[in-house]
Amino acid sequence: MIKLNVEKIKNTPGESIKADYDVQINELIDEGETINLSDNLKINLLAKNTGSEILVSGKIETALKMMCGRCLTETDCPIDIDFEEIFVHKSKAEYIDNSDDDIIFFEGNNIHLDQIVAKNIILNMPIRTFCDEECKGICPQCGINLNEEKCSCVQDNIDPRMEVLKKLLK
Repeated sequence: MIKLNVEKIKNTPGESIKADYDVQINELIDEGETINLSDNLKINLLAKNTGSEILVSGKIETALKMMCGRCLTETDCPIDIDFEEIFVHKSKAEYIDNSDDDIIFFEGNNIHLDQIVAKNIILNMPIRTFCDEECKGICPQCGINLNEEKCSCVQDNIDPRMEVLKKLLK
């Protein structure tokens, strides 16, 4: 569990703290979504009391275990995310507009960062990643990984709309 202790700044407007984390963790879970990591999770952040809230901004660095979008082999996908979140202590909740979804409430002296980190990673995950830009993918007929071996399938990639023209050539 990744926690940020804000005891020193939560009651002093203008005060700030820096924190660095280097956590060895294999996965993060957020609302049923599992994120597999292949490298340490590095977080550098700055927390500043702005008077009514604590503004936490920073950088998340790690590498994700993902499947190649062409050949389906596991590949590492490095990510580097800048983030900014607003936290308000529950004791001040009555003074804050609760309709703002950007505000996260916390209790006590610690801000739990696990879900915040997971959500930021999910929002910044690439839709598709490749093991290599030159990845050949898998054969659509036999399923062999074309990066590892050649298949003997005949690649007759003719647009079905042009099939009539093929008959004219015979």
